[in-house]
Amino acid sequence: MSDPRLPVTIITGFLGAGKTTLLNHLIKKHPDKRFAIIENEFGDIGIDGALIVEGSDSIFELSNGCICCTLNNDLNDTLTKLMAMGERINHILVETTGIADPLTVVQSFLTGEAVQRYFRIDSVVCLVDAEHLADLMESEPEVRNQLAMSDVVLLNKTDRVHADYLATLRKTISQMSPMAMLHETTFADVSHIDIIDTNAYGGRQVGTTVLRFDATHRPLVVSNVMAPAFEKKAHTHRHDITSEGFEFAGSFDIQRFNAWIQGFLYFNSNTVYRVKGLVSFAGYDQLFVFHAVRGTFMLEKYEGNFPGGEICKMVFIGKFLDRELLQNSLEQLLDGPMPG
Repeated sequence: MSDPRLPVTIITGFLGAGKTTLLNHLIKKHPDKRFAIIENEFGDIGIDGALIVEGSDSIFELSNGCICCTLNNDLNDTLTKLMAMGERINHILVETTGIADPLTVVQSFLTGEAVQRYFRIDSVVCLVDAEHLADLMESEPEVRNQLAMSDVVLLNKTDRVHADYLATLRKTISQMSPMAMLHETTFADVSHIDIIDTNAYGGRQVGTTVLRFDATHRPLVVSNVMAPAFEKKAHTHRHDITSEGFEFAGSFDIQRFNAWIQGFLYFNSNTVYRVKGLVSFAGYDQLFVFHAVRGTFMLEKYEGNFPGGEICKMVFIGKFLDRELLQNSLEQLLDGPMPG
């Protein structure tokens, strides 16, 4: 059964990554879509002013049938206005400001009964500048947060860097967002890439990405390889945002799991960004998908394909994750006598 709610694609990325160019590409690529485009500042949107046919109260209609909204007020107020437009729109694009952590926008769509009833997140798309990514990750924590929250990463401006440097960037991105789909682009051209209607927040897709994740994955120690166009002293570092994966044969006790995960997310809401899981529970004959964004989480039956058997597989993305502590905690949740 298809989800009747309006899909929302959240586009994030630091200043200069190419988000406005990406927006224009998406509008041209999907002429059948009646987009509502939510911007922080209309003056920065970069959409041809000739497309604007009318405007009132911070909502502008474009000649191609799309709606453009300025976000000078509260996001919930803007969403309320969009709800009243009914079938005039069928997909929402939200561009976050370049210096912002996208978490606030994501949580706006995950909390509030009215918003959840009318909208659903399709995916979070992060656009990054290949030429400046390494430096920005060192100096701007927002860049690391944007990567950690993403379902799709577009590594843009790849024509400006050396192939060896590009390979290092791919490894670094996989460290912070190991389950995101990574695509390389120039000029934010996505004509060959599907980033709309991916349903990355749907239970089936979450479960599929967890199955695909290598639970033996360890955080990478990355040595910067600088592009030949300039020289800097190479250095080795481990970024504060990492991912940790765990896989256990058997099933969790559902009461232990619920009690632990709620407390864990509450007390670590500032450091744990996302958690995804595909788990068996004792007494249930079906797998369940778990997905958490900070303190907000969902648990639902997994509708995808699975070869069978009991499995508990969890992936955590956040700051300064303690692998040993997580391992011990998850083992305590397995069905059977509590480990001594």
